[in-house]
Amino acid sequence: MNPDSAKVLIKATLNTAKALGLNKRELATAIGMSVQQLDKPDSAFQPGTEAGQRCLLLIRVHEALASQLGHDQEQVGLWLRSHNSAIDEIPLVAISTQEGLIKVVAYLEHLLERG
Repeated sequence: MNPDSAKVLIKATLNTAKALGLNKRELATAIGMSVQQLDKPDSAFQPGTEAGQRCLLLIRVHEALASQLGHDQEQVGLWLRSHNSAIDEIPLVAISTQEGLIKVVAYLEHLLERG
């Protein structure tokens, strides 16, 4: 793995977590890592790993939400923590699994396509 790729992914993921209002535990859960792994990001964030792929999906969630809601962190937080009938669960809970993360990305990107 290219060390620069890992550094870019680390920075983008941490910025995404901040923009989404995720705490360390919520971020770790969303990307399938432990909180302890987050404390050692150079070894944990590798783009070709499952965690790396989940980081990229989480970034897509943020990009889609920013397109829909702007950069209003309060609205983003409310959306993440409220039941969503289209995905039939709370998005923050859904993104705790890779399947749920994919479902949330697909839903948000579908909304963007519809305009």
